[in-house]
Amino acid sequence: MTAPVVEVEETVAAGAAATVQARAVVIGAVASIGVQPLALYGWWGAILVWTTSANGRWASLIAEWQFTLRDVWEIGTFSLAVMGVATPFVVVLGVPAFLVLNHLGRMTCLNLVLAGALAGALPFAFLAHGLWQVTALAGLHGAIGALAFYWAWRRAGGIARPQVTAD
Repeated sequence: MTAPVVEVEETVAAGAAATVQARAVVIGAVASIGVQPLALYGWWGAILVWTTSANGRWASLIAEWQFTLRDVWEIGTFSLAVMGVATPFVVVLGVPAFLVLNHLGRMTCLNLVLAGALAGALPFAFLAHGLWQVTALAGLHGAIGALAFYWAWRRAGGIARPQVTAD
C-alpha cells in the first residue's frame, strides 16, 4: 500500500524546512562566535582612544606605530583564542537558550539579546568573585553575540515559531 502523494509531499516539505532551520542555527552560532574578537578589539580601541585623547597622545601613537607581520600573527592567534573561549558559551548556553525561546514561541530579537547577555554574564558572576566590570563586559559580549546570531539566523532563512495560545 502506498501513501497518498499529498502526505509524502508534506513530509518532504517539513523535512526540508527542518533542514533549513538547522542550517540557520549553525550559521547563527558561527556568526556569534566569529563576532567576539571584533567586539573585544572594539572595546580595546574605545579604551585606547578614551585614555590617550585626554593627554593628546592619540595622534602621536598612530603616527609612531609600525605594523609588522608579527602584529598580524599575534592578532590572528589572539582572535582564535577569543573564539575558543566563546565557543563553549555559544554551544552550551546560547544555542539552548535560543531553542527554548523558539520552542516557547517567544523568539524575538530583544528576548534573544537578553538571553545572550545572561548567558555571557552568569558564568562570570560566579567566576569573577565580585568583579562586576568583568561580569558586565561578559554580558555585553553575550548580547553582541546574540545580535550576530539573530542577524545571521534570519539571513539564513530562520523562522521563529509562532506563539501558541491556550484557547
